[in-house]
Amino acid sequence: MKRLITALILILTSGLNSVQAGVVVGGTRIIYPANQSEVQIALKNKDKCSRHSISLEDLTEAVLNAIQVQISLVCNMAEVITEINKQEAVCNQSLRLTKQLQTKEHELEKITNVIDNLYMDWKCGEITRAEYVRMKAKFEAKADSMKNAIVNLKAEIELSSKGVGNVLET
Repeated sequence: MKRLITALILILTSGLNSVQAGVVVGGTRIIYPANQSEVQIALKNKDKCSRHSISLEDLTEAVLNAIQVQISLVCNMAEVITEINKQEAVCNQSLRLTKQLQTKEHELEKITNVIDNLYMDWKCGEITRAEYVRMKAKFEAKADSMKNAIVNLKAEIELSSKGVGNVLET
C-alpha cells in the first residue's frame, strides 16, 4: 500500500515540474573562440516570470487534491459498472456457454447409456469379461471428464451471469 501511494504521488507530481514562460534568445547563432569552453548569451524574459519555490504545505495540498480526484474517478467507475450491470443485454458468450453445456450433458447421457449397454452385452455373451472391463474403464474415464467439463461450464455461466466487474465467490 505504501508503494502504491508513493507511486501515485510520483505520477501525480511529475506534471508539476513543467513551467511555461516566454523567453527570447538574443540571437540565432552563437560564435565563440576555439580556446574557450563556454560562452555567455543574452536571454530576455518577456513574461516577467520570477524564480519561486512551492512550500511543502502547498505541495501536500496539491497532491492531496490530485489523489482525491483519482479516488472520485474510481468511485464513479463503480457507479458506471453498476449501471452497466443493470442494463439488459444479450451476451453472446453466455449463449455459447449454454449451448456447450447442453452438448456436454447430451454426450454424458450417451456415454452413460453405452456403459449400461456394455453390461448387457457382457451378460448376453457378446463380449468377454476382459473386453467389458477394458471398455467400461475407458467409458467411465470419458464420463468423469465430461462431468468435470460440465461443472466448469456451469461455474463459468454463473460467473458471466453476475455481470461486469463481479467475481464468483467460493
